[in-house]
Amino acid sequence: MRTNAAVRNPKPYLGVFKTIAVLVLFQIVSVIVTVVLGIISVVKSSYELTDLNIGTFFLQLVSDGYFIAQITFYSAILVLVALYLIIDLRKGVDFKTYIGLKWPGMQAIGETLLIIIALITFVSVAGPDIMGGQNAEFMKDVVQSNGSVVFIWFGFAIVAPFLEEVLFRGFFQSGLAHSRLGTHWAVILVSLVWALSHSQYTLGVKVYLLCFGLVLGYSRVRYHSIWPAIAGHVFNNLISMIVTTLSVYS
Repeated sequence: MRTNAAVRNPKPYLGVFKTIAVLVLFQIVSVIVTVVLGIISVVKSSYELTDLNIGTFFLQLVSDGYFIAQITFYSAILVLVALYLIIDLRKGVDFKTYIGLKWPGMQAIGETLLIIIALITFVSVAGPDIMGGQNAEFMKDVVQSNGSVVFIWFGFAIVAPFLEEVLFRGFFQSGLAHSRLGTHWAVILVSLVWALSHSQYTLGVKVYLLCFGLVLGYSRVRYHSIWPAIAGHVFNNLISMIVTTLSVYS
């Protein structure tokens, strides 16, 4: 006798091409959200500034923490709703299982954080200049942005990590891992794509993010949950925000 899940859908996971197609679609949605919010910002500023240079204004928005936090917040709502509907329509597996939202326990969180602390410490000692230069300037612009400080910190330290882990380690990695690629190639490819998606950073930071992504990816595999990855990602972003804030205002 076949199980109910098999009757409903014997292949509940999307596979390589459909997973990639959905990820690309979400990136397009993020671009649309960025453009719409950018246009709204230009229109609002045009009433306040008579000599507004649109080109320069858009360049400034790229590193504006409040603007980026807004993009993250609205994109998170759209992506999470869309993901839920896509997975729900597949049948055979629920959203919580597909994404990996099962709580793994505090030991899993602690073990993941210890590995990330070790990685951050190694990078700080072996390559302290990796996070400097252009990367430091970008984060300084974010920290010094106008707008609600609480909203900026919430966007960068909480919403962004949660959204990225749900999308990359949750949805993207699950789809690839249940395909012919298998678990290890899924972790590697997702980590690479995730690192390269941070276009605002230099090559050195992208290499760090690749290593960081591998840690997050394998924590997803080991604990069958994205919560350790979310916790590690939040911790990393918080450290970055705190260090940058101290360097700016000390």
